[in-house]
Amino acid sequence: MGARLILGLKMLEQKYGCVGDVRSMGMYVWLQMINADGSEATEIRAYVKNRMRDNRM
Repeated sequence: MGARLILGLKMLEQKYGCVGDVRSMGMYVWLQMINADGSEATEIRAYVKNRMRDNRM
């Protein structure tokens, strides 16, 4: 299951410019969100975090 999740996130990394890096260790996953200039995308990260919280993830 973890490998399938990482594969899907890697596909998002290729498709969207806002995904900077995808890493994992076991079931722990790290997804870096970036702006077009390569800086950290704190607004995007906050949006994703809040949507996850709203959906109890």
